[in-house]
Amino acid sequence: MNESSKKGFISKWLKMIESTMSAAAFAEANAPELAKEMLNTEGVQTESVLFVVQDGEVNDRALNYVTELCHRMACGLAVLCVHSAPTEQFHFKMKLMLDKINVTPTNLQLLPGPLPDAVQQFLRENRRILSVVMNDHFPEQLQAPYRKNPKQRPWWQKLKCPVVFIPAAKT
Repeated sequence: MNESSKKGFISKWLKMIESTMSAAAFAEANAPELAKEMLNTEGVQTESVLFVVQDGEVNDRALNYVTELCHRMACGLAVLCVHSAPTEQFHFKMKLMLDKINVTPTNLQLLPGPLPDAVQQFLRENRRILSVVMNDHFPEQLQAPYRKNPKQRPWWQKLKCPVVFIPAAKT
Protein backbone atom coordinates (compact mmCIF):
# COMPACT_ATOMS: atom_id res chain seq x y z
CA MET A 1 0.00 0.00 0.00
CA ASN A 2 1.56 3.30 -1.06
CA GLU A 3 1.54 6.49 1.01
CA SER A 4 -1.37 8.20 -0.79
CA SER A 5 -3.65 5.16 -0.53
CA LYS A 6 -2.80 4.89 3.19
CA LYS A 7 -3.82 8.52 3.71
CA GLY A 8 -7.05 7.97 1.78
CA PHE A 9 -7.86 4.86 3.79
CA ILE A 10 -7.12 6.60 7.09
CA SER A 11 -9.21 9.66 6.19
CA LYS A 12 -12.17 7.47 5.16
CA TRP A 13 -11.80 5.44 8.35
CA LEU A 14 -11.69 8.59 10.51
CA LYS A 15 -14.73 10.03 8.72
CA MET A 16 -16.62 6.78 9.31
CA ILE A 17 -15.74 6.86 13.04
CA GLU A 18 -16.77 10.51 13.28
CA SER A 19 -20.10 9.79 11.55
CA THR A 20 -20.72 6.80 13.79
CA MET A 21 -20.05 8.82 16.93
CA SER A 22 -22.32 11.65 15.71
CA ALA A 23 -25.07 9.14 14.96
CA ALA A 24 -24.63 7.66 18.44
CA ALA A 25 -25.13 11.12 19.92
CA PHE A 26 -28.37 11.54 17.94
CA ALA A 27 -29.55 8.11 19.04
CA GLU A 28 -28.84 8.93 22.69
CA ALA A 29 -30.78 12.18 22.26
CA ASN A 30 -33.84 10.11 21.29
CA ALA A 31 -33.58 10.80 17.56
CA PRO A 32 -32.96 7.32 16.08
CA GLU A 33 -34.30 8.22 12.63
CA LEU A 34 -31.78 11.06 12.31
CA ALA A 35 -29.04 8.71 13.48
CA LYS A 36 -29.91 6.10 10.84
CA GLU A 37 -30.13 8.75 8.16
CA MET A 38 -26.75 10.14 9.14
CA LEU A 39 -25.16 6.70 8.99
CA ASN A 40 -26.61 6.05 5.56
CA THR A 41 -25.62 9.40 4.08
CA GLU A 42 -22.09 9.15 5.41
CA GLY A 43 -21.41 5.83 3.70
CA VAL A 44 -21.78 3.67 6.80
CA GLN A 45 -24.04 0.76 6.05
CA THR A 46 -26.63 -0.29 8.57
CA GLU A 47 -27.83 -3.85 8.79
CA SER A 48 -30.61 -4.84 6.41
CA VAL A 49 -32.91 -7.67 5.55
CA LEU A 50 -32.72 -8.70 1.89
CA PHE A 51 -36.08 -9.23 0.19
CA VAL A 52 -35.68 -11.08 -3.12
CA VAL A 53 -38.30 -10.56 -5.82
CA GLN A 54 -38.19 -12.32 -9.17
CA ASP A 55 -39.71 -10.60 -12.22
CA GLY A 56 -41.91 -8.41 -10.02
CA GLU A 57 -43.81 -11.29 -8.43
CA VAL A 58 -44.54 -10.34 -4.82
CA ASN A 59 -47.03 -12.05 -2.55
CA ASP A 60 -48.61 -10.00 0.23
CA ARG A 61 -47.65 -12.50 2.93
CA ALA A 62 -43.96 -12.13 2.07
CA LEU A 63 -44.25 -8.35 1.95
CA ASN A 64 -45.95 -8.25 5.37
CA TYR A 65 -43.41 -10.69 6.81
CA VAL A 66 -40.38 -8.73 5.64
CA THR A 67 -41.87 -5.43 6.84
CA GLU A 68 -42.57 -6.83 10.31
CA LEU A 69 -39.12 -8.45 10.46
CA CYS A 70 -37.42 -5.13 9.69
CA HIS A 71 -39.47 -3.37 12.36
CA ARG A 72 -38.71 -6.05 14.98
CA MET A 73 -34.99 -6.08 14.17
CA ALA A 74 -34.81 -2.26 13.82
CA CYS A 75 -32.98 -2.56 10.52
CA GLY A 76 -33.30 -1.43 6.94
CA LEU A 77 -34.63 -3.25 3.93
CA ALA A 78 -32.76 -4.08 0.75
CA VAL A 79 -34.93 -5.23 -2.15
CA LEU A 80 -33.24 -7.26 -4.87
CA CYS A 81 -35.30 -7.58 -8.04
CA VAL A 82 -34.00 -10.37 -10.22
CA HIS A 83 -35.34 -9.95 -13.72
CA SER A 84 -35.05 -11.43 -17.16
CA ALA A 85 -35.88 -8.26 -19.11
CA PRO A 86 -36.24 -5.02 -17.14
CA THR A 87 -38.59 -2.38 -18.46
CA GLU A 88 -39.65 1.06 -17.26
CA GLN A 89 -43.00 -0.44 -16.26
CA PHE A 90 -41.20 -3.08 -14.16
CA HIS A 91 -39.08 -0.45 -12.39
CA PHE A 92 -42.20 1.67 -11.76
CA LYS A 93 -44.04 -1.37 -10.34
CA MET A 94 -41.16 -2.02 -7.93
CA LYS A 95 -41.11 1.63 -6.81
CA LEU A 96 -44.87 1.42 -6.09
CA MET A 97 -44.28 -1.71 -4.03
CA LEU A 98 -41.59 0.09 -2.00
CA ASP A 99 -43.93 3.00 -1.35
CA LYS A 100 -46.25 0.58 0.50
CA ILE A 101 -43.46 -0.48 2.84
CA ASN A 102 -42.92 1.62 5.94
CA VAL A 103 -39.24 0.71 6.47
CA THR A 104 -36.28 3.06 6.25
CA PRO A 105 -33.76 2.89 4.79
CA THR A 106 -35.00 1.00 1.78
CA ASN A 107 -32.67 0.15 -1.06
CA LEU A 108 -33.84 -1.14 -4.45
CA GLN A 109 -31.44 -2.91 -6.76
CA LEU A 110 -32.20 -4.58 -10.10
CA LEU A 111 -29.96 -7.44 -11.26
CA PRO A 112 -30.31 -9.63 -14.34
CA GLY A 113 -29.57 -13.32 -14.51
CA PRO A 114 -30.43 -16.52 -12.70
CA LEU A 115 -31.73 -16.14 -9.17
CA PRO A 116 -28.86 -17.93 -7.35
CA ASP A 117 -26.19 -15.89 -9.13
CA ALA A 118 -27.96 -12.59 -8.49
CA VAL A 119 -28.47 -13.28 -4.77
CA GLN A 120 -24.88 -14.42 -4.28
CA GLN A 121 -23.56 -11.37 -6.15
CA PHE A 122 -25.69 -9.05 -4.02
CA LEU A 123 -24.49 -10.68 -0.79
CA ARG A 124 -20.84 -10.41 -1.89
CA GLU A 125 -21.30 -6.68 -2.51
CA ASN A 126 -23.45 -6.01 0.61
CA ARG A 127 -22.00 -7.66 3.67
CA ARG A 128 -24.39 -6.27 6.28
CA ILE A 129 -27.38 -8.47 5.43
CA LEU A 130 -28.97 -10.12 8.46
CA SER A 131 -31.40 -12.41 6.66
CA VAL A 132 -32.78 -13.20 3.20
CA VAL A 133 -36.53 -13.43 2.59
CA MET A 134 -37.91 -14.87 -0.65
CA ASN A 135 -41.29 -15.66 -2.12
CA ASP A 136 -41.83 -19.39 -2.40
CA HIS A 137 -43.36 -19.20 -5.88
CA PHE A 138 -40.23 -20.23 -7.79
CA PRO A 139 -39.35 -23.57 -6.16
CA GLU A 140 -38.75 -25.36 -9.48
CA GLN A 141 -35.82 -23.11 -10.38
CA LEU A 142 -34.45 -23.44 -6.87
CA GLN A 143 -34.75 -27.20 -6.53
CA ALA A 144 -34.19 -28.56 -10.03
CA PRO A 145 -30.39 -29.17 -9.87
CA TYR A 146 -30.61 -30.86 -6.45
CA ARG A 147 -33.18 -33.47 -7.40
CA LYS A 148 -30.62 -35.12 -9.70
CA ASN A 149 -27.89 -35.13 -7.06
CA PRO A 150 -29.40 -35.19 -3.54
CA LYS A 151 -25.93 -35.12 -1.91
CA GLN A 152 -25.27 -31.65 -3.31
CA ARG A 153 -26.45 -28.91 -0.95
CA PRO A 154 -28.77 -26.26 -2.40
CA TRP A 155 -27.14 -22.87 -2.96
CA TRP A 156 -29.29 -21.11 -0.36
CA GLN A 157 -28.00 -23.45 2.37
CA LYS A 158 -24.46 -22.24 1.65
CA LEU A 159 -25.28 -18.58 2.36
CA LYS A 160 -23.86 -17.02 5.52
CA CYS A 161 -27.20 -15.72 6.75
CA PRO A 162 -30.60 -17.33 7.36
CA VAL A 163 -32.96 -17.71 4.40
CA VAL A 164 -36.75 -17.64 4.85
CA PHE A 165 -39.16 -18.80 2.14
CA ILE A 166 -42.69 -17.38 2.42
CA PRO A 167 -45.39 -19.35 0.59
CA ALA A 168 -48.31 -17.54 -0.99
CA ALA A 169 -51.62 -17.83 0.84
CA LYS A 170 -53.68 -20.81 -0.23
CA THR A 171 -57.04 -19.90 -1.66
